[in-house]
Amino acid sequence: MMPGDRMMEIQGVPMRAESAWGRRVIVPRSLVAPVAALIAIALLIKGGVQFWRIEGAGFDWLLIWQATRLTIRGIDPFALALDPTTVMLLSERAQAETLVAGIPAMVAYPPLTYVWLSGLGMLDFQYARLGFLVLNLLALAVLTETVWRMLALSWREKWGALALGFANLGFSQTLINGNLGILSIAAMALAVRLSYTHRPVSGGLVLGFSLIKHTV
Repeated sequence: MMPGDRMMEIQGVPMRAESAWGRRVIVPRSLVAPVAALIAIALLIKGGVQFWRIEGAGFDWLLIWQATRLTIRGIDPFALALDPTTVMLLSERAQAETLVAGIPAMVAYPPLTYVWLSGLGMLDFQYARLGFLVLNLLALAVLTETVWRMLALSWREKWGALALGFANLGFSQTLINGNLGILSIAAMALAVRLSYTHRPVSGGLVLGFSLIKHTV
């Protein structure tokens, strides 16, 4: 009871009942991790399904795949964005196979990104989409296992921390957009773990891979 309410009670002024909206909602601590885990799983499923089934989803990946295809064919995607006449260097068939999204806008990724992803760039787009989705699921597994091993907590606390970490829209939206954020974060976490286990060379290589999305 607030001091003002107590004064009103002493003076005989009727008190207004407390609104239900003003009450604190107390969630049992034992339910936080399970609820967060359910939210995380639902969001990840949502992101994967939308990426795969909704037309127009994953457009970032389409641009990245297209730039990777151009790189494999010896065309600088940055030069093509600045000078569309560069497309004349491609045959009509290559243009049809490569420029699915039209003349690409400037892609804000370092050129090495397209080298790392050249394996997927060799595939047709539908197979490359599937490969991208599988690669992200593997990255989520690596990220989960890496963070689990690095946290000096009980298994219940680790589970809760991971569930709360994944229960945000960022991971789901990254999948929907076809972004490289999950791959980059997983690589960073793995690089840190490798450095702590005295494997600096492996850690450095993995850290280099994380730069496929340098803005992370």
